[in-house]
Amino acid sequence: WASVNTDGCFINLVVKEGTQTPKQEQVKEYSNIVALREGQVVQIEAREGRPEVELGETVKKGQLLIAGLYQEIPDPYGPQPEKLFQRAGAARGRVVAETYREFTVQVGAQAEYWRETGRSSCGFLHIFGVEIPLGIQSKTQDNQRSWQERENLRLLGVELPVGFSRRYTVEYEPRTRLLSEQEQRQNALFKRREAQRAALPEGSCIREEELEYSFAQGMCFLSAKCRCLEDIAQLQVISVQ
Repeated sequence: WASVNTDGCFINLVVKEGTQTPKQEQVKEYSNIVALREGQVVQIEAREGRPEVELGETVKKGQLLIAGLYQEIPDPYGPQPEKLFQRAGAARGRVVAETYREFTVQVGAQAEYWRETGRSSCGFLHIFGVEIPLGIQSKTQDNQRSWQERENLRLLGVELPVGFSRRYTVEYEPRTRLLSEQEQRQNALFKRREAQRAALPEGSCIREEELEYSFAQGMCFLSAKCRCLEDIAQLQVISVQ
């Protein structure tokens, strides 16, 4: 678009490029969109194709949601066309539904932790980028954690290429402890959330959730009955010979 503004004897001409209309997706396939699982439809977005379900309708797994291949349905009370319009292409869109899911997880009554068993340190001399150990050195093991602190010498405020460092090593050993019921519940909640993230499509949410805990054989079991909002659209490609 363009605009012209006048200011005394001056004319200001402003030209701005318009936002380009997104191009329609070009696909060479025939497809429909079907229901990935059972649910009650709460939102339909058909970008390509014709919706075959209505808001509030309960659909079953595999049911047709958006048709990419369909024939025109004429108005029974209007003039009838000589030839019905037929579409054959790809279906694109999303259908959000309220679904029901159950998640069951279990966690143990013991937790492993690391207890410190000893500390040691060793020194190094650094000269012009060369590290010289001051004593017997050993590699850090899996049950050890180490860090190094270094300081260069300075002369009249100028840092010299000579310095010293010390490496500190802490040794640990694995131990276990019993968890309280509250701690087991917290661990089970965390594991349940991980299971939900893995199972639900991106953008889904939990509307309602009923939790039930049980304890047996040194384990905590958590059952979650959930009402979810999720996209149940699944692309179904149709092969044409």
